[in-house]
Amino acid sequence: MRNKKLFSAFLMLLITMVSLTSASYAWFSQNVAVQLEGLELNVEAADGIQVSTDAENWRASLDVQDIIDGYTGHTNQVPSILSPVSTIGSQSTGNFEMFSGSLNEEGTTTLTTTGPVTEVAGTFGEFIAFDLFVRTTTTEAIYLDDVSDIGYVSGDGTSESVGLEYSSRIAFFNQGTDGTYTPATARALAGGTSATQVIWEPHALSHTTAALGQGASTTEKTPYYGVKAAGTELPLSDFASQTEYFELVETITPDTDTVPFDTTNPDNIIFTAEPGITKIRVYVWFEGQDIDNENSAALGLSNDADSYLSLTIKFLKLEA
Repeated sequence: MRNKKLFSAFLMLLITMVSLTSASYAWFSQNVAVQLEGLELNVEAADGIQVSTDAENWRASLDVQDIIDGYTGHTNQVPSILSPVSTIGSQSTGNFEMFSGSLNEEGTTTLTTTGPVTEVAGTFGEFIAFDLFVRTTTTEAIYLDDVSDIGYVSGDGTSESVGLEYSSRIAFFNQGTDGTYTPATARALAGGTSATQVIWEPHALSHTTAALGQGASTTEKTPYYGVKAAGTELPLSDFASQTEYFELVETITPDTDTVPFDTTNPDNIIFTAEPGITKIRVYVWFEGQDIDNENSAALGLSNDADSYLSLTIKFLKLEA
Protein backbone atom coordinates (compact mmCIF):
# COMPACT_ATOMS: atom_id res chain seq x y z
CA MET A 1 0.00 0.00 0.00
CA ARG A 2 1.33 3.40 -0.92
CA ASN A 3 2.32 5.92 1.70
CA LYS A 4 0.74 9.29 1.12
CA LYS A 5 3.00 12.32 1.09
CA LEU A 6 1.18 15.64 1.03
CA PHE A 7 2.09 18.90 -0.62
CA SER A 8 -0.71 21.32 0.29
CA ALA A 9 -1.87 24.79 -0.66
CA PHE A 10 -4.89 26.27 1.09
CA LEU A 11 -6.59 29.34 -0.32
CA MET A 12 -9.35 31.10 1.62
CA LEU A 13 -11.35 33.56 -0.43
CA LEU A 14 -13.61 35.83 1.62
CA ILE A 15 -15.95 37.26 -0.96
CA THR A 16 -18.93 39.55 -0.39
CA MET A 17 -21.28 41.19 -2.87
CA VAL A 18 -20.96 44.92 -3.42
CA SER A 19 -23.37 45.45 -6.33
CA LEU A 20 -26.16 43.76 -8.28
CA THR A 21 -27.80 44.23 -11.66
CA SER A 22 -30.93 42.74 -13.18
CA ALA A 23 -29.02 40.92 -15.90
CA SER A 24 -29.09 37.14 -16.16
CA TYR A 25 -26.55 34.99 -18.08
CA ALA A 26 -22.91 34.76 -19.05
CA TRP A 27 -21.28 38.16 -19.45
CA PHE A 28 -24.60 39.71 -18.39
CA SER A 29 -23.22 39.61 -14.88
CA GLN A 30 -20.11 41.62 -15.75
CA ASN A 31 -21.41 44.49 -13.63
CA VAL A 32 -21.77 42.18 -10.63
CA ALA A 33 -18.56 42.87 -8.72
CA VAL A 34 -17.42 40.74 -5.83
CA GLN A 35 -15.23 42.19 -3.13
CA LEU A 36 -12.29 40.07 -2.10
CA GLU A 37 -11.99 41.06 1.56
CA GLY A 38 -9.37 38.56 2.60
CA LEU A 39 -7.15 35.85 1.22
CA GLU A 40 -5.36 33.35 3.39
CA LEU A 41 -2.78 31.17 1.70
CA ASN A 42 -0.73 28.46 3.38
CA VAL A 43 1.57 26.16 1.43
CA GLU A 44 2.93 23.01 3.03
CA ALA A 45 5.65 20.99 1.31
CA ALA A 46 6.04 17.24 1.57
CA ASP A 47 9.40 15.55 2.12
CA GLY A 48 11.53 15.96 -0.98
CA ILE A 49 9.62 19.03 -2.23
CA GLN A 50 10.23 22.69 -1.50
CA VAL A 51 8.09 25.64 -2.56
CA SER A 52 8.78 29.28 -3.27
CA THR A 53 7.36 32.38 -4.92
CA ASP A 54 10.76 33.62 -6.13
CA ALA A 55 12.64 30.36 -6.94
CA GLU A 56 15.32 31.40 -4.47
CA ASN A 57 13.94 31.46 -0.92
CA TRP A 58 12.59 28.01 -0.12
CA ARG A 59 10.37 27.26 2.82
CA ALA A 60 7.72 24.94 4.16
CA SER A 61 4.91 27.51 4.05
CA LEU A 62 3.93 30.56 2.02
CA ASP A 63 1.36 33.30 2.51
CA VAL A 64 -0.34 36.02 0.48
CA GLN A 65 2.41 38.54 1.12
CA ASP A 66 4.91 36.08 -0.32
CA ILE A 67 2.82 35.95 -3.50
CA ILE A 68 2.52 39.72 -3.74
CA ASP A 69 6.25 40.15 -3.09
CA GLY A 70 7.21 37.45 -5.59
CA TYR A 71 10.38 38.39 -7.43
CA THR A 72 11.61 41.36 -9.44
CA GLY A 73 9.57 41.57 -12.63
CA HIS A 74 6.81 39.17 -11.59
CA THR A 75 3.13 39.59 -12.53
CA ASN A 76 1.48 37.99 -9.51
CA GLN A 77 -1.91 39.58 -8.98
CA VAL A 78 -4.31 39.15 -6.07
CA PRO A 79 -7.09 41.64 -6.89
CA SER A 80 -9.48 43.24 -4.43
CA ILE A 81 -12.29 42.94 -7.01
CA LEU A 82 -13.03 39.82 -9.06
CA SER A 83 -14.96 40.15 -12.33
CA PRO A 84 -15.93 37.45 -14.84
CA VAL A 85 -13.37 36.75 -17.55
CA SER A 86 -13.13 34.01 -20.16
CA THR A 87 -10.41 31.90 -21.75
CA ILE A 88 -9.91 28.68 -23.69
CA GLY A 89 -6.46 28.30 -22.15
CA SER A 90 -4.62 29.78 -25.12
CA GLN A 91 -1.26 31.30 -24.26
CA SER A 92 0.58 34.52 -24.94
CA THR A 93 4.15 35.04 -23.69
CA GLY A 94 3.72 32.15 -21.29
CA ASN A 95 0.40 33.22 -19.74
CA PHE A 96 -3.25 32.36 -20.25
CA GLU A 97 -5.06 34.73 -22.61
CA MET A 98 -7.96 36.07 -20.54
CA PHE A 99 -10.69 38.18 -22.15
CA SER A 100 -13.17 40.48 -20.49
CA GLY A 101 -16.68 41.42 -21.54
CA SER A 102 -19.50 43.79 -20.67
CA LEU A 103 -23.23 44.09 -21.29
CA ASN A 104 -24.52 47.06 -23.24
CA GLU A 105 -27.96 48.61 -22.81
CA GLU A 106 -28.92 47.91 -26.42
CA GLY A 107 -28.55 44.17 -25.87
CA THR A 108 -25.07 43.51 -27.20
CA THR A 109 -21.91 42.25 -25.56
CA THR A 110 -18.59 44.05 -25.93
CA LEU A 111 -15.61 41.73 -25.59
CA THR A 112 -12.06 42.86 -24.95
CA THR A 113 -11.19 44.85 -28.06
CA THR A 114 -7.43 45.35 -27.67
CA GLY A 115 -6.23 41.83 -26.89
CA PRO A 116 -6.02 39.71 -23.73
CA VAL A 117 -6.34 41.27 -20.30
CA THR A 118 -2.90 42.31 -19.10
CA GLU A 119 -1.64 40.71 -15.90
CA VAL A 120 -0.13 43.30 -13.57
CA ALA A 121 1.62 42.70 -10.26
CA GLY A 122 -0.26 43.82 -7.16
CA THR A 123 -3.81 43.90 -5.85
CA PHE A 124 -5.52 44.91 -9.08
CA GLY A 125 -6.94 42.84 -11.93
CA GLU A 126 -10.04 40.78 -12.64
CA PHE A 127 -8.70 37.36 -11.68
CA ILE A 128 -6.05 35.80 -9.45
CA ALA A 129 -2.76 34.70 -11.04
CA PHE A 130 0.60 33.89 -9.51
CA ASP A 131 3.82 31.95 -10.05
CA LEU A 132 4.58 29.02 -7.76
CA PHE A 133 7.96 27.29 -7.86
CA VAL A 134 8.48 23.69 -6.83
CA ARG A 135 11.92 22.27 -6.09
CA THR A 136 12.53 18.54 -6.06
CA THR A 137 15.38 16.12 -6.69
CA THR A 138 13.15 13.42 -8.19
CA THR A 139 10.31 13.32 -10.72
CA GLU A 140 7.01 13.77 -8.89
CA ALA A 141 3.51 13.44 -10.36
CA ILE A 142 1.23 15.84 -8.46
CA TYR A 143 -2.50 15.18 -7.98
CA LEU A 144 -5.34 16.94 -6.16
CA ASP A 145 -6.27 15.58 -2.75
CA ASP A 146 -9.96 15.01 -2.06
CA VAL A 147 -10.24 17.95 0.33
CA SER A 148 -9.70 20.35 -2.56
CA ASP A 149 -12.85 22.38 -3.08
CA ILE A 150 -14.39 25.83 -3.36
CA GLY A 151 -17.58 26.26 -1.37
CA TYR A 152 -19.97 28.74 0.17
CA VAL A 153 -19.75 29.34 3.92
CA SER A 154 -22.69 31.11 5.54
CA GLY A 155 -21.87 34.01 7.81
CA ASP A 156 -25.13 33.82 9.73
CA GLY A 157 -25.20 30.03 9.83
CA THR A 158 -28.51 29.77 8.03
CA SER A 159 -28.06 31.07 4.48
CA GLU A 160 -27.52 28.58 1.68
CA SER A 161 -25.32 28.84 -1.38
CA VAL A 162 -27.01 29.98 -4.56
CA GLY A 163 -24.09 28.98 -6.77
CA LEU A 164 -21.53 31.75 -7.19
CA GLU A 165 -18.81 29.10 -6.87
CA TYR A 166 -20.34 27.03 -9.70
CA SER A 167 -18.70 29.19 -12.38
CA SER A 168 -15.25 29.10 -10.75
CA ARG A 169 -12.18 27.75 -12.54
CA ILE A 170 -8.69 26.92 -11.31
CA ALA A 171 -5.84 26.26 -13.74
CA PHE A 172 -2.36 24.85 -13.27
CA PHE A 173 -0.02 25.86 -16.09
CA ASN A 174 3.35 24.11 -16.07
CA GLN A 175 5.92 26.49 -17.57
CA GLY A 176 8.76 23.97 -17.48
CA THR A 177 11.67 22.89 -15.29
CA ASP A 178 15.16 24.32 -14.85
CA GLY A 179 17.42 21.36 -14.13
CA THR A 180 20.32 23.58 -13.05
CA TYR A 181 18.50 24.93 -9.98
CA THR A 182 19.27 28.50 -11.06
CA PRO A 183 16.66 31.02 -9.73
CA ALA A 184 16.93 33.50 -12.62
CA THR A 185 16.60 30.71 -15.19
CA ALA A 186 13.58 29.22 -13.42
CA ARG A 187 11.85 32.60 -13.14
CA ALA A 188 12.27 33.17 -16.88
CA LEU A 189 10.60 29.89 -17.85
CA ALA A 190 7.68 30.42 -20.23
CA GLY A 191 7.53 27.20 -22.18
CA GLY A 192 4.02 26.09 -21.27
CA THR A 193 1.77 24.70 -24.00
CA SER A 194 -1.75 23.33 -24.13
CA ALA A 195 -0.23 19.95 -23.32
CA THR A 196 1.10 21.21 -19.98
CA GLN A 197 -2.03 22.85 -18.59
CA VAL A 198 -5.00 21.57 -16.61
CA ILE A 199 -8.22 23.52 -16.12
CA TRP A 200 -10.23 22.35 -13.12
CA GLU A 201 -13.94 23.10 -12.67
CA PRO A 202 -14.62 22.18 -9.02
CA HIS A 203 -18.42 22.23 -9.40
CA ALA A 204 -18.92 21.11 -12.98
CA LEU A 205 -21.91 18.93 -12.06
CA SER A 206 -23.61 21.47 -9.76
CA HIS A 207 -25.74 24.26 -11.17
CA THR A 208 -27.98 27.14 -10.21
CA THR A 209 -31.72 26.74 -10.64
CA ALA A 210 -31.59 29.17 -13.55
CA ALA A 211 -28.84 27.18 -15.28
CA LEU A 212 -30.74 23.92 -14.83
CA GLY A 213 -33.66 25.60 -16.58
CA GLN A 214 -31.33 26.22 -19.51
CA GLY A 215 -30.43 22.54 -19.79
CA ALA A 216 -27.26 22.33 -17.69
CA SER A 217 -26.24 18.71 -17.03
CA THR A 218 -25.75 17.17 -13.58
CA THR A 219 -24.16 14.00 -14.96
CA GLU A 220 -21.44 15.31 -17.27
CA LYS A 221 -19.36 18.42 -17.79
CA THR A 222 -21.12 21.17 -19.72
CA PRO A 223 -19.10 22.58 -22.64
CA TYR A 224 -19.11 26.36 -23.08
CA TYR A 225 -17.88 28.90 -25.61
CA GLY A 226 -14.63 30.18 -24.13
CA VAL A 227 -13.37 33.43 -25.62
CA LYS A 228 -10.20 33.08 -27.71
CA ALA A 229 -9.83 36.47 -29.39
CA ALA A 230 -10.60 40.16 -28.95
CA GLY A 231 -13.83 41.34 -30.49
CA THR A 232 -16.43 44.06 -30.77
CA GLU A 233 -20.14 44.33 -30.03
CA LEU A 234 -22.14 41.15 -30.63
CA PRO A 235 -25.89 40.56 -30.29
CA LEU A 236 -26.73 38.37 -27.31
CA SER A 237 -29.66 36.55 -28.89
CA ASP A 238 -29.13 33.63 -31.25
CA PHE A 239 -25.37 34.06 -31.13
CA ALA A 240 -24.82 30.50 -32.36
CA SER A 241 -25.91 31.51 -35.86
CA GLN A 242 -23.38 34.33 -36.12
CA THR A 243 -20.21 33.56 -38.05
CA GLU A 244 -18.33 36.45 -36.49
CA TYR A 245 -19.09 35.14 -33.01
CA PHE A 246 -17.36 31.84 -33.71
CA GLU A 247 -14.30 33.72 -34.89
CA LEU A 248 -13.99 34.92 -31.30
CA VAL A 249 -14.88 31.83 -29.30
CA GLU A 250 -14.20 28.10 -29.18
CA THR A 251 -15.98 25.23 -27.51
CA ILE A 252 -14.12 24.07 -24.42
CA THR A 253 -14.71 21.44 -21.77
CA PRO A 254 -12.63 21.61 -18.55
CA ASP A 255 -9.97 18.92 -18.23
CA THR A 256 -11.25 17.68 -14.89
CA ASP A 257 -14.46 18.14 -12.92
CA THR A 258 -13.76 16.06 -9.83
CA VAL A 259 -10.84 15.58 -7.51
CA PRO A 260 -8.63 12.80 -8.97
CA PHE A 261 -8.14 9.68 -6.86
CA ASP A 262 -6.79 7.17 -9.35
CA THR A 263 -3.03 7.69 -9.40
CA THR A 264 -2.70 4.94 -12.01
CA ASN A 265 -4.42 7.21 -14.53
CA PRO A 266 -1.96 9.71 -16.05
CA ASP A 267 -4.87 11.94 -17.08
CA ASN A 268 -5.40 12.75 -13.40
CA ILE A 269 -1.97 14.34 -12.98
CA ILE A 270 -2.27 18.07 -12.31
CA PHE A 271 1.37 18.67 -13.18
CA THR A 272 4.71 16.86 -13.09
CA ALA A 273 7.64 18.29 -11.15
CA GLU A 274 10.90 17.18 -12.72
CA PRO A 275 14.27 17.24 -10.91
CA GLY A 276 15.17 20.90 -10.59
CA ILE A 277 12.94 23.97 -10.20
CA THR A 278 9.51 23.71 -11.84
CA LYS A 279 7.51 26.88 -12.49
CA ILE A 280 3.71 26.62 -12.21
CA ARG A 281 1.42 29.53 -13.10
CA VAL A 282 -1.79 29.24 -11.05
CA TYR A 283 -5.02 30.95 -12.15
CA VAL A 284 -8.29 31.38 -10.25
CA TRP A 285 -11.24 33.05 -12.01
CA PHE A 286 -14.99 33.16 -12.56
CA GLU A 287 -15.66 31.95 -16.12
CA GLY A 288 -17.89 34.55 -17.76
CA GLN A 289 -19.13 32.13 -20.41
CA ASP A 290 -20.17 29.49 -17.88
CA ILE A 291 -23.91 28.84 -17.77
CA ASP A 292 -23.84 29.41 -13.99
CA ASN A 293 -22.30 32.87 -14.33
CA GLU A 294 -25.54 34.73 -13.73
CA ASN A 295 -26.73 37.26 -11.20
CA SER A 296 -28.90 35.06 -9.01
CA ALA A 297 -25.74 33.14 -8.10
CA ALA A 298 -24.50 36.14 -6.13
CA LEU A 299 -27.63 36.83 -4.10
CA GLY A 300 -26.54 34.65 -1.20
CA LEU A 301 -23.48 36.78 -0.60
CA SER A 302 -25.53 39.96 -0.85
CA ASN A 303 -28.15 38.80 1.64
CA ASP A 304 -25.55 37.48 4.10
CA ALA A 305 -22.80 40.08 4.31
CA ASP A 306 -20.54 37.88 6.43
CA SER A 307 -20.66 34.90 4.09
CA TYR A 308 -17.64 33.92 2.02
CA LEU A 309 -16.27 31.43 -0.44
CA SER A 310 -13.69 29.02 0.93
CA LEU A 311 -11.21 27.70 -1.61
CA THR A 312 -8.88 24.83 -0.71
CA ILE A 313 -6.26 23.46 -3.07
CA LYS A 314 -4.33 20.54 -1.71
CA PHE A 315 -1.75 18.73 -3.80
CA LEU A 316 -0.97 15.08 -3.28
CA LYS A 317 1.88 12.86 -4.35
CA LEU A 318 2.05 9.16 -3.67
CA GLU A 319 5.26 7.33 -3.02
CA ALA A 320 5.56 3.58 -3.42
